[in-house]
This record gives sequence, structure tokens and C-alpha cells, in this order.
Amino acid sequence: MDNSPETKKNQATTASAAPANSATVKATPPTSAPVNKSAATPSTAPAKSAPASDYKTANIGQWKSKQEDYFAKQNQERSEKKAKKKATFKKIFPFALVFGILIVIGLGTWGVISLVNYINRPTIEETASDPSVISGNSSEAIKNYQDYLQRIYNDALASAMAEEGTDIATDEAKKKANEAMSEAVANTANTEAGEKYRDAMLLSEMLVYYDTWQCDNILHLEDQINPSNLNLQGQYRYNLALQNCYQVRGDTKRADELWKTVTELYSQVYNGDTGTLREGVEE
Repeated sequence: MDNSPETKKNQATTASAAPANSATVKATPPTSAPVNKSAATPSTAPAKSAPASDYKTANIGQWKSKQEDYFAKQNQERSEKKAKKKATFKKIFPFALVFGILIVIGLGTWGVISLVNYINRPTIEETASDPSVISGNSSEAIKNYQDYLQRIYNDALASAMAEEGTDIATDEAKKKANEAMSEAVANTANTEAGEKYRDAMLLSEMLVYYDTWQCDNILHLEDQINPSNLNLQGQYRYNLALQNCYQVRGDTKRADELWKTVTELYSQVYNGDTGTLREGVEE
């Protein structure tokens, strides 16, 4: 709708002309009759169907006030919610601050202790003659550490069976024996040798599980060992243990894949059916 001054002027002119013409066509009123000036004079006020006057510049402030009154309740509720949140935050902030400080102190203390323990861990030279710590990646070092873990397992198993008063190795007794062995491995892991020869250390643990036929624990160690860090004989033992477990589990596809690897490694490590090491194979 065009509200320009020129358009309004034209509308007013048209409106004033229309009644004059109408009066001429109908009749000339008697001279004695009173003249209704308001009827004869055309009104310049806007039509009732055009409430646009409410939006004139002079009324903008009043219109805005009406809208604010309309949202007053919502604004009040919003303000009350903000005030409640602010009050709640003020109440819990001191406790949250203290809790956060305690966490930071705790983590800092743990970090310092861990760093000190890492720095002061036994060196490879200090544990070289310690049977409870793996001494290298060689087949001999793996075998020696495996024997140590086997003794830990056997002693814990015998003790658990004695407590149960049975000659049969129950699942609970095996569980206690495994826990004792895992603790021994964890102690080794906290040494410099345990970190350096980690894959050989875990292979020794896997071989104890293989000798006691615990496939769940063998498969659990599969992804924790990087066979490329083992010598050929270690790789052969690693893949052989896994192949046997997958075969028993009925996963023939995985078992066949591992069997190919096992046969290839066997031909590289041993001489035919004699089982003797090939010349040049690292012990």
C-alpha cells in the first residue's frame, strides 16, 4: 500500500469531489433547510478500514509498550529462572571448586609418583641375573622366563587346591593361579627389561597358558603381542598356539590362515621332521 504524501493528497481530493457531484445530481436542498456543514464538507480522516494510523511515528512508543506488556509474564518467569540458577550456582560453586582442586592435586600426586617410579625402575643391568625378570628376546630368555611363570602358576594352583581340599584343579583354583602369574608379569613390566622385551614377556605368559590349555587367555593375548618383535622361533610358537586354539574353537577359516603361517615358519626354523634348528637360526 502506497502511503506517500502525494498519494494521500490525491485520495483526499477525490474524496472531496465525490460528494459535490452527488449533491448536484440529486437535487438542490431548500435554502431554508439547515445545512449540515459536516456532511457538506468532505472529511479528510482516513477510512475505518485503514488502521495504519496506529503505526504512525507518534504512536510507535505506545505500540511498543503494549507488546512489552503482552510478554511481561514470560519475561518475569525467565528472570525468576535465571535468578534461581544463579542462586544454585552460588551455593554449589564452593563445593565444586574444592572438589576440582582435590582432583587436580590427586592427579598431580599420581603423576609425580608414577614419574618417580618410572625413573627409579630397575635397569636391565640390575635385573640381568634375576629369574623373575625376562632378560631378552632370545628363545633361551623366553624359555627361562616361561619356566619362572610356570613355577608361580603351579605353586598358586597347589595352594588353592589345598584350601579347597581337593586333588582336582577347579576353575576357581586355576583363576587364583592365573592371578598370581599375572601379578608376576605386572612386576616384570615395571622394569626396564620388561618394557624393552614386552612382546617376549607376554609370549612367555601365552606359552604357560598353552601348556595348561587355556585358550581364552591365549586368544586374549593375541592382539597384545607384536610378533614382528620376536625372533623366528618365537613367531612360530606364537602362531602355533593361536592356530591350535582357533582349530578347537571351530573357526576353521582363521585356523587355516594361521596353519599356512605355521608351516612357512617351521620350514625356516627347523630341519624337516628331525625338529633340529636350521643353521643360522637365532636361538
